[in-house]
Amino acid sequence: MQKNNYITYWTSVFVFVALGGVIAPALHTSIMAARVGSGERLGVHGGMDGASKDVDRRLPKLRTRSRNPHLLEDETGTPFFIAGVCPQNLVHWATPDRLEAYFADRQARHFNFAWVAINGFNLIPGKGDMLYDRPASDSVDGRGNLMLLNGTSWKPQNLNPAYVASVDAMVRSAANHAIYLFLDPFSCAYNPGSGDFDPAQHSTDEMRQWGEFWGNRYKNYSHVNFVLGNDRVVWPQVDSVVSGLMKYMPDRLMTIDWIGGPPDWSTDSTGPHKLYDAGHRWVNLNAWYQYHAPQWATWSHYNMVNPVMPTCIFETFYEHCTFGDPKPSPTPPLRMRQQVWGTVLNGGSGFGILGSPDCVDDPMKWLGKTPGVEQAEHCTTFFKARRWYDLIPDWSHTFLTSQLGTPGKDDFAYVSAALAGDGSLGLCYYPGESGQRFQLTVNMSKMGSGAGVSRARWYDPTNGAFRIIGTVNNSGTHTFTTPGANSKGAPDWVLVLEKN
Repeated sequence: MQKNNYITYWTSVFVFVALGGVIAPALHTSIMAARVGSGERLGVHGGMDGASKDVDRRLPKLRTRSRNPHLLEDETGTPFFIAGVCPQNLVHWATPDRLEAYFADRQARHFNFAWVAINGFNLIPGKGDMLYDRPASDSVDGRGNLMLLNGTSWKPQNLNPAYVASVDAMVRSAANHAIYLFLDPFSCAYNPGSGDFDPAQHSTDEMRQWGEFWGNRYKNYSHVNFVLGNDRVVWPQVDSVVSGLMKYMPDRLMTIDWIGGPPDWSTDSTGPHKLYDAGHRWVNLNAWYQYHAPQWATWSHYNMVNPVMPTCIFETFYEHCTFGDPKPSPTPPLRMRQQVWGTVLNGGSGFGILGSPDCVDDPMKWLGKTPGVEQAEHCTTFFKARRWYDLIPDWSHTFLTSQLGTPGKDDFAYVSAALAGDGSLGLCYYPGESGQRFQLTVNMSKMGSGAGVSRARWYDPTNGAFRIIGTVNNSGTHTFTTPGANSKGAPDWVLVLEKN
């Protein structure tokens, strides 16, 4: 999350409980709490087999798609459409029953990913949406359990088992609601303060132990993946954490959330692929962090090579928040829809991770109150009913001929278009920045190899409803005019062409 002038703090939490030489299941809160009462410390070594047996649902692991490395697939070879949210501070707010309610709601709305910090952070209200952190030693989970037993050491022996049980409950609840996770074991902001997590103050050996602890703990959780950082990435400490993780979990998605910081808070010279290029070869997901037009952000990351990596949103404008520059204030639902549709049609493996106030505030308080985030459900259901993974972005404008050039950094008016290689599906998303009743001219000979006819419809991205246009010959050009206001009074629409 782009914090500009405010400070955020996150520290991580995970451990094993050894009882008489036998590993106790970490998800058993009562056992954990009892051991805290006795003042017992948690050891670095041990296994998590007991906890993994308690997980009811196993999700297929994710990987780069073999047939198209711009996308993700699961271990069965099925293309994977990332539709995610970022309740980063969930462990701080949610008791186990509230975790269940939150993930059940996200599952019902067709989300399948969540970015969560293992280390919850306490917040002191500031100006507007600016938030300031208390020291690490004061961090508590949703049941009031302190994260650390003594001081600010990140050694696993200093973690509170009761707090760890809350992290475990979050991991298990997500799995049982078919939600993959980006866990953040290295979440640190700029200006961390004397009491907050500053990676530079921790040795590489301590960071390696921290990573090994996490990797060993969740090695049997197939839905767990990792993000490192939350604005700030510090090396060699970050590489040490990853080396520990990869000792036990070498086959997971690894990405970062990294911004240039003050004075300009630029993301232009940062990002996952650029960190990879700098020698951090563990990065395998080029998820973008940009407060610019999603059309440009996806285009620029899609075209990074050596190697090609899957791409999607990791952080951009948060609904109802004023993060980002340039920014609407606050970010409206239209901007969220622009992010979703613009990312997919410009080559994303789904749209990625969407932000709202539940990144720092109580997620339960915001359920149903972020219409732009909720409307992403219509994007997910639309694409999952179609061969979205066969779409090729139309940056050459051989399909949508009424537009020229590639998207500009802050060109939110750019119309995103994509065409399936066999001409069976063609799509254009008009982002509504040029007024209502906007004209799109399409080369229909690209549909169906120039033979037959195609069914033409408008899709309303605010409610998932279609408006029928009719059938159009797959020859010559045809100009389509957007219908005007959609169900929410906004001008954005999706042109859908499908070969009959």
